Amino acid sequence: MDTEIHKWKKLKQRIKSCIKVDISFNFSGSTYDSPHSGFITTNLVKQWMKEYPVIQQLVLILKSMIKKLGLSESYTGGLSSYSLIIMVYSFLRENRIAQNQIGEQFIDLLKYFVNEFNSRTTGIGLLADIKNPQSSYFFNLQDYCLPQLPITIFNPLNRKLLTSSCVHIGKIFDFFKVTLNQLEQKREFYCNYVILGKKKQQKLNKTLENFITNLLESIK
Repeated sequence: MDTEIHKWKKLKQRIKSCIKVDISFNFSGSTYDSPHSGFITTNLVKQWMKEYPVIQQLVLILKSMIKKLGLSESYTGGLSSYSLIIMVYSFLRENRIAQNQIGEQFIDLLKYFVNEFNSRTTGIGLLADIKNPQSSYFFNLQDYCLPQLPITIFNPLNRKLLTSSCVHIGKIFDFFKVTLNQLEQKREFYCNYVILGKKKQQKLNKTLENFITNLLESIK
């Protein structure tokens, strides 16, 4: 045991970056019922990205916004990256996208979760059939005896609840609403940001940061 602790301390000393990692020992992550299903989850997300290439850009910009709120971690009551990906993918597969440009798709996505989606009556992921492209990821919460949560999202791989601690989803949706209200003034910026290459996006990062900061100030 002391040897393992010593190895772990040496590993921590070598890691000097600010990259967050999750290290687990002595498990098999290749089965659906594994407590750590990171490997098959990663493969599933890659499959979704092939099915809908826009999902990466949509998730990244939403993730950057949620991170500014300080609500990008599930253990602090926020929304995890995987739960966010499931939300975006569930929206895309329902064929609700009416626009071709990614920027317009981002706006359509926000409109859905602000104006149509009701987290008190609709859950995500429980009935999902990952092998059937026609199956819906949304389901009626009233049809099931489930705990009442601010938002209910299940892992489609193993039907495990992902959002039992997501108590601040209301703040995230409020932020989406404020963002949507500002989109008419910033519509061109948003549409340009999500279709530019990485180098040009980096130049706009400061503009995006200022825009999000102003939105945060408006909802305090």
